[in-house]
Amino acid sequence: MDIALPDGVITFIQIAHEGFFAIWWLFLFLPLAYGAAEVWLVYAQRCFAKSNPNRLVELVIPREVRKTPRAMEQIMTAIHALRNSPANFQEVWWDGETASVFSFEMASFGGEVHFYMWVPVRHLSIVRATIYSQYPEVEVVDVDDYTHRFPPHFDELEGLGYRMFGNELLYSNNNKEVKKEAIDVYPIRTYVDFEAVAEEKELDPISGILEVMAGIRPQEEMWLQFATRPLIDNEIPDWAKSGGDEINRLKARSRGTINPITGEQIYTLPSPGETEAMKVIDRNVGKPGFKVVIRYLYFSPKDIFNGNVGQRGIFSALNHYATESFNKFRHNVYVWTRVNVWYSPYFFPAFRLKVRSRRILRHYRIRKIYPDSLVARMIVPTGPGETITMNTEALATLFHLPTNLVNTGPLIPRSEAKRVGPPSGLGIFGEEGDEKLPGIY
Repeated sequence: MDIALPDGVITFIQIAHEGFFAIWWLFLFLPLAYGAAEVWLVYAQRCFAKSNPNRLVELVIPREVRKTPRAMEQIMTAIHALRNSPANFQEVWWDGETASVFSFEMASFGGEVHFYMWVPVRHLSIVRATIYSQYPEVEVVDVDDYTHRFPPHFDELEGLGYRMFGNELLYSNNNKEVKKEAIDVYPIRTYVDFEAVAEEKELDPISGILEVMAGIRPQEEMWLQFATRPLIDNEIPDWAKSGGDEINRLKARSRGTINPITGEQIYTLPSPGETEAMKVIDRNVGKPGFKVVIRYLYFSPKDIFNGNVGQRGIFSALNHYATESFNKFRHNVYVWTRVNVWYSPYFFPAFRLKVRSRRILRHYRIRKIYPDSLVARMIVPTGPGETITMNTEALATLFHLPTNLVNTGPLIPRSEAKRVGPPSGLGIFGEEGDEKLPGIY
C-alpha cells in the first residue's frame, strides 16, 4: 500500500536534495585540500632536512671519568635549548622547519664499544663546546658513519651471508587505570636512584649495557640508538598537562565521601605508592623532554647467529631501569624482526620478515623519528613504529660516559693523552709590544 507523505515533508526532502547537489563539491574539496596541504608540508620538511644535514662524532673517553651522569644531563639540557620551534606561517609552510634530530648511540664491533652522537652540522660547534665544558678530557672526533660498514640494503646484507635481528622498545605500565596517553609521564629508574653517599655502594647503571655489548664474538656487531627530537614549544604544555591530569586523577582518591549512616564526612588518603607516584610524575614532567625512539640491531654470520642475544641482550640490560610501580620497557612486536605464522596477521611470514628487516635497517641508518601526523605517516610509510617521551634525566641514565665505577679497560678504546687548553701567555695574536694585529696593515 502506498503511503502519501505530507506536503511539508516532500518540500523539505526536495530542498535538502537540491542543497546537497549544490554543495556536494565541498565534501570532496575539503579532504583533498587537507591532503594536499599535508603532502606539501612533508615535501617542505624533507627539503629542510636535506639542507640541514647531520654529522656523526665519536666521544673518545679518557682513562678515567669521574663525572656522574649529571654531566651528560647538563649536555642534553643544553641540546634541548637548541630546538628550533617553527613560530610563523613561513617557517612552518614555506621553509618546512622542524625540530632538529639528535641521536645518542653505542656500537660494539666484535666486543669493542664506541660512543657516538649524531648532531646537526649547524649546531656542531655549540654541542662540541658543551661536551668539553662537562667532560674537559673527552675528545670529540668527526668520524665516518659506522652504519656504512654494511651494505645499505638488507638484501645485500643477506647476500654477504649475514643475519640480523632488529627491535624497538616502548614503555610498559602495569597499572590498568593509567591511560595510554599518560604512560609517558611515569619515569623509569634513573641514575639518581643508583647514587649513594659511600662510593663503594654507588652503581653506574650503564654497566649492564656495556657488558652485554662487549660480550659478543669478534664476527658480530651490535648497535644501539636513542634517536631523539626535543619537544617543541607547543608540545611542552601538552606533556605538562598530561602529567597534571594524571596527578589530579591520583589526588581524586583523597576526596571526601558521606557516611550514609552517620552523615559524617570521610576522607580516603592516597596510599604511599600513589603519593610517591605524584612526586615522581611532577619531577618527570618538570624537566626538558624529548621524543625518543630506542632502536637496536644485532648482526652475525648465519652460521653463528644467536637470536637470543639479539632479542634479549639489550632488552634485559635496559630493564635494569625498570620499576613495576611506574615504567619499564617492552618489545614493539609490530616492528621487531621476529615473524612466524603464530603472530598476527599470520599470512606470508617470510615476506613480512623481509619487509620489517629492510625497514628497520633503513630507519636506523637515517635515525628515523616517527611523525605524529597520521597523514604524514601515510604519505611516507613508516610502519607501526612509535615514539616515547623521556626527560633529560632518564635519557642521560640510558646514555652517558661510563664512570670509574665501571671496569671498561678492555672494552672501550681510550684516549692516551689529556686534552688541555693553550697556556695563557701564548702569543696567538703577535708578540708582546707589537702595534699591529695579524692581517691589519
